[in-house]
Amino acid sequence: MTDAMPYHLEKGPTLGLIETYLNRADKRGVLKALRALEADDPDGVGWLETVLPELWDDEAFKKAPTGARGMREHIIKHWFGYDGTSGGPWTPGRPAPARTGNWIGYHGDVNRIVRRTFRWGLEVALGLMPDEDRPGRADPAAIELFWVCGVHWFEGWVVQRPTPHGGRLVTIIFVTPAHEGATVASSPLATSPTTRVAGLPNAVPSTEDHYEQVAFPPAAAAAGPPARPRAVDRPYATWVVTHERHNRLFPLKNNALGAAVGLPLAPPTLADYEGVGGPVVVSPSMPAGGVTYDGWIRP
Repeated sequence: MTDAMPYHLEKGPTLGLIETYLNRADKRGVLKALRALEADDPDGVGWLETVLPELWDDEAFKKAPTGARGMREHIIKHWFGYDGTSGGPWTPGRPAPARTGNWIGYHGDVNRIVRRTFRWGLEVALGLMPDEDRPGRADPAAIELFWVCGVHWFEGWVVQRPTPHGGRLVTIIFVTPAHEGATVASSPLATSPTTRVAGLPNAVPSTEDHYEQVAFPPAAAAAGPPARPRAVDRPYATWVVTHERHNRLFPLKNNALGAAVGLPLAPPTLADYEGVGGPVVVSPSMPAGGVTYDGWIRP
């Protein structure tokens, strides 16, 4: 839920913080509050602030350039597509065919999708059907969050699976269209010490803390941070395995934007991109959507 999207899949600081608080909070209490708000105000966005109020008091959010309030507003405006100002009423955005928030080429009820995805993820973690009002499992399943960007519409996925020794894991994945201010980098390899580079409009892979490249080329396998576990022994990591870079063959091929700016159309049987080099194995830095070695977000 940030503007940095140099990879197709990310966790990053916002989802990382929400994930941490969901797993530390009373999941039954969170679900009860979420259900109540959904019933009382189906179109409202108040659940984002009131279901986990302590989430927005975290020092990591407070130190964000926009602050905690600005982060909430970013989600409400740019994800949910609502209109309003801080402290005032929030109202649903413009009707179709106007796009929702910053999602390119998409109109939909993102607020309800995100809220219901979180609700179902909590219900699965507790072993409760949507119409069941009971405590649920005494030891709810852990929840992890991911975001995948670059499809045509907005979806929420809830995946459940057993873990060793009788545990369970619930994975929530938000699958979204592309959005304003972020373009997936054509190479997964970091070439900059920061995700934001002066003069570039989009975030890029960065060598900030927790970035790691292994196996290809072989010398990279020994280049991990000192005093940390080997890549294969990391308690937490996300890894992308792909070509070293991807070259665009036909910019804006066969879409409305390409036609609007007068680009010639290429035959639909031709590829948009060509993968070159590699494959490489890369763990993104946390600011670029990866995760820390211990899974915790630091201010």
